[in-house]
Amino acid sequence: GAPFIDILRTPRWPLRAWIASCQVVMGLLILATVFVDWRSDFALVATLLVLHAVAAAAQDVAIDAYAVQVVPPERLGSINAWMQAGMLAGRSLFGGGALLIEAWVGPRATLLLLVAGIWLPLAVLLVAGEAEPGARAGGLGEATVRRLHDAGAKVVVADLADDKGKELAAELGVPYVRTDVTDDA
Repeated sequence: GAPFIDILRTPRWPLRAWIASCQVVMGLLILATVFVDWRSDFALVATLLVLHAVAAAAQDVAIDAYAVQVVPPERLGSINAWMQAGMLAGRSLFGGGALLIEAWVGPRATLLLLVAGIWLPLAVLLVAGEAEPGARAGGLGEATVRRLHDAGAKVVVADLADDKGKELAAELGVPYVRTDVTDDA
């Protein structure tokens, strides 16, 4: 997977585009299963799910490569551990949650909810700028604070870069707290 993505990655199609496109494909493949009779066309369902797994694997490769680009080397191990924990928790919640929800709303509605759960994280990815190694007070954090603030949520700007963090907090009229998220203390 990794060499394939490295070969096809271009300045116009960076890792973030790979991550987003895999997310879209994963949702489309699950969505397609809604319209298939699982009993009479199990081979098609199996094919759709295998393709979903391929898209998920490609996305994992792109996410890992992106992390290598933007995470300081000394933090990469702990970040990878958190990413793995998040992935396992997500699988547990999606899998177990889907079984529980299916009893209430039925299989088709459950699949549609899973598609929504797959596509909702795209909103964060699409509003966030491309992260740069060592970047602070910008990118995903700034985009998230702005989006939540615009939606009426009470937010606090927490960052390591005092100048940029204070500037963003002043612009939004919210508090600023100096925070180093890479410090485990």
